[in-house]
Amino acid sequence: MGSATDVGTILITGACGHIGQELCRVLREAGRKILPVDLDHDKTRDIRTCDLRSPSDVSELFRAYPIRTVIHLAGILPSAFQNDPLSGANINLCASCELMRQSAVAHVKRFIFPSSMSVYGSSLTHRPLTEDDPSAPDEPYGASKLAVELIGQTLAREKSFQFVALRIARVVGPGIKKTSSPWRSQIFEACPQSDSISVPFGPEAVLSLVHVERRLPTCCSL
Repeated sequence: MGSATDVGTILITGACGHIGQELCRVLREAGRKILPVDLDHDKTRDIRTCDLRSPSDVSELFRAYPIRTVIHLAGILPSAFQNDPLSGANINLCASCELMRQSAVAHVKRFIFPSSMSVYGSSLTHRPLTEDDPSAPDEPYGASKLAVELIGQTLAREKSFQFVALRIARVVGPGIKKTSSPWRSQIFEACPQSDSISVPFGPEAVLSLVHVERRLPTCCSL
């Protein structure tokens, strides 16, 4: 593994999200120089405000920092995308394309894109899917993720930057702020709010899950 100076500044979008917070902590502990940004400013974690829908906001990042790697976590989640598909496409697709365009102009070395298992669609299968299975999204959220993958792969073939896509499953863990699926947080909460947890799937369902184990600060008295 190269040194921190080889990597340069790592831009992390969606840094206030569940994965983003933990990723920032891990990279800081590894001695990496990071630039965490989100739509909402967070002074407690040195999060810079950036609206990825604004080309001027994005270009200011590349002017002000020597960004070598982009980890693009920001995006609208499936339920919100379904409720407002035009806004979802504007953020997940259009803003992602603008970020890739400016990354290429700035000669970013690597662009990492957390995609989604939604690119495989929702049809029932008799075995677990792998990366070798064809993608077949059947709703706009998954289609937008696949479109960004295909654009990123094309840019990588043109030597604009290295491109990596991770098809992430449903994320579970304590502290997830998502009212549409509270079970994803409740099953890991130390002090559950109720005696029962409603998981909206049949008992025979097999789910693909990713557990983000947040390391929370501890208090001690001297």
